[in-house]
Parts: sequence; C-alpha cells; structure tokens
Amino acid sequence: MRHLSVIIPILISLLMASCQCTQDPELSAFKSDGCSCFPEGPPGDPDLWEEDCRNHDYAYWKGGTREERKQADLIFRNDLRDKDKPVTAQLAYAGVRVFGSPWLPFPWRWDFGWNDYCRGYEKVSEGDIPAVYQ
Repeated sequence: MRHLSVIIPILISLLMASCQCTQDPELSAFKSDGCSCFPEGPPGDPDLWEEDCRNHDYAYWKGGTREERKQADLIFRNDLRDKDKPVTAQLAYAGVRVFGSPWLPFPWRWDFGWNDYCRGYEKVSEGDIPAVYQ
C-alpha cells in the first residue's frame, strides 16, 4: 500500500500532461452522444434513460468543481434508480466515477466542452457558459 502513495501522484501527473492545454479556454457548442459507451436503455425500452444521459453530458460538457461532478453523477444514478433499474444505476455510477475524470484523455471526460483546455475542477462562472445553453 505504501507504493500507492508514490504511484498515484505519478499517474496523475502523466494524465495531466496528456491534456493539450491552451492559454485561451473556449467552450465549444454543447453536444451529446447520449450514453457514452453505455446503452440508452434496456432491450425492451432502448431509449429509457437517453434523456438522463443527455442531462449528464451537459454537466460534463461545462465542467466545474469536484463537488459539482459528484452531484451530477449522483443525479444520474438516482434518475436511473427512479426508473426501477438499481443495478444499472450502480453500474453507470461506477463507470462515470472511474472514467469521467477531467485528467483522462477521453471525449466524455468532465469539462469536455473546453477546447483542448484542462480546467480540471475549476469553477465555471455564469459568464463562461453561452446564454443559449442556460
């Protein structure tokens, strides 16, 4: 376990270095791919939680603080639970918690709307978000 205290900071540094940070952050137009790498619903109702995924994508698109990410993930999980899908809800929640970090080079990461800019868990002000998306 002592080795983790050395390995984890190194991994985080490498992941942060993989971001192509620019000096002028710019928020791209909102886009959603629905449920990234996850079905939009079960076989009998293939679009059951597609809207929940779009809402979750909106939160991830604009980014924000660590607490805002946690809240977005909990809302997503609870929305799936409300559709009587507790196992799916927990699997989806685990997936977004593990693979949604802003430091990972995935197109669905937290703050993905910021063009090649690593905001991490930087707070987003109202002025940062185009009015059409509020």
